[in-house]
Amino acid sequence: MWTACVTPFKDHSLNVDYEGLERVLRKQVSCENGVILFGSTGEGISLSTEEKRKILDFIMRLDLNIPIFSAVPTYNLDSAMDWIKQCQDYALQGYLISTPLYTCPGDEGQAQWFQALLTISQRPVMLYNVPRRTGVSLSVEALKILKDYPFLVSLKESSGCLKSAFSYAQAAPRIDLLCGDDHLMPAYSTLGAKGLVSVLSNIWPNLVKHYVQESLEGCWKRSFFWEAQQALSKATNPVSIKALLRLANIISSDMVRLPLSKNDLSDLQSLRVLQQLALEEIKCLGIFEE
Repeated sequence: MWTACVTPFKDHSLNVDYEGLERVLRKQVSCENGVILFGSTGEGISLSTEEKRKILDFIMRLDLNIPIFSAVPTYNLDSAMDWIKQCQDYALQGYLISTPLYTCPGDEGQAQWFQALLTISQRPVMLYNVPRRTGVSLSVEALKILKDYPFLVSLKESSGCLKSAFSYAQAAPRIDLLCGDDHLMPAYSTLGAKGLVSVLSNIWPNLVKHYVQESLEGCWKRSFFWEAQQALSKATNPVSIKALLRLANIISSDMVRLPLSKNDLSDLQSLRVLQQLALEEIKCLGIFEE
């Protein structure tokens, strides 16, 4: 279980809400989830390098004793390499690296991009396939070239395409396949996925962990996570999950940074219904959520 962590902001100023961030992180400690910072859910592309370093300084002082990965900038090789070098100052466990944004590189370009970053990382790396955000799918041929790099340990697969997920699993069986979409975990588990990188676990980490364990055991029965997907998909991630965290008083504001806008989520009713469903599910299962 990994949580794609939000970066909470304060109203109006849009400064980082460190108290809210700590509450989200403490919830992950309670069920020993790993955390991924500065990805798409964490609005990493909207954060300056100075802000990210201050966040890392803050988190390191919390001494959380859970695995923490940092996403790596994916639009400029020098920027990506420089961030990895800066991260050497912190006790991070690894990195999340996606295909480059916007440029849509082919097999060879992707292979060389990842090779350059894997060579200097010296820590475990999770590749990230999310073509709806980057504009290009992870190349199967590039993955075949990369599959034996010792620091390459996993692949977060967020295409929503089972055929693609199967191709990656076949091309690099040594690398752990991780589902990148909460509601698809049961389907991905049939392809050999070892776990989930979750958005919903920002708010209900123990419930999501229970659900993942059910999926891995092949006995998933509930429709809650499909209903959650319908509610969360009414606006671009992380708009909806931040609104949900605000409804639960875990963070103080549902603000996001432009070009995202919280106003793109016009109706909170579906999230209120989801919150009630979650509480009923938690009670039924006897699960504790802080």
